[in-house]
Amino acid sequence: MDKPTRPMGAGLLLVHDGLAVFGVKRVEHRGSALFALTTGIGGKVEPGETFLECALRECLEEVGTEATVIPSTQTWAMQDEQVMETSPEPDGTLFVVMKPLPGFEHELVIRVYAALAQGRPEPVEDLHHLIFLPMGLVREVALGHVTAGSVPSLGGQVASDGTSRLPGEALICLIDSPEIYSPHLKSEISFHVKTLFGHHLHG
Repeated sequence: MDKPTRPMGAGLLLVHDGLAVFGVKRVEHRGSALFALTTGIGGKVEPGETFLECALRECLEEVGTEATVIPSTQTWAMQDEQVMETSPEPDGTLFVVMKPLPGFEHELVIRVYAALAQGRPEPVEDLHHLIFLPMGLVREVALGHVTAGSVPSLGGQVASDGTSRLPGEALICLIDSPEIYSPHLKSEISFHVKTLFGHHLHG
């Protein structure tokens, strides 16, 4: 029996009205603590689809808006708890994330692009809640310092589809950005991201 082929995914570092957009996949208890497991906008690459086509399709499906990609002139690879700058990708990829996935012989490869939402993102598919964050707050989220209830007072927003409530005490946890990556979010990557989005970005 053939082993599964390399799994591939794509997503967007999506910005709307100056804030980075993340979706809450689920809320779960870990011991006595409550966590809102949060991710960027994106999903699995379908057969015959490019990474970029996948990222734009997933954006429309998950949050109901098209997006304009801002090609990056620099690319960073994230693998084995390491972050390094690599040769720029021809399609303008900002991040390439590689991580093991159970059941697959090869690592999961995810390409992430910087993009501006053309309309207001809304939770329209599996993401029942969206969190809009100032870019300067993303590192604090990665470090586990931000609860869902504190987001508005920190300059962000929370949007829900009305089917469930996002508990204010839930700690926001970035699924695709392990805590080990957080120091890099304050370095040249942050400067580059802010340069890419220019006047469109706050925080």
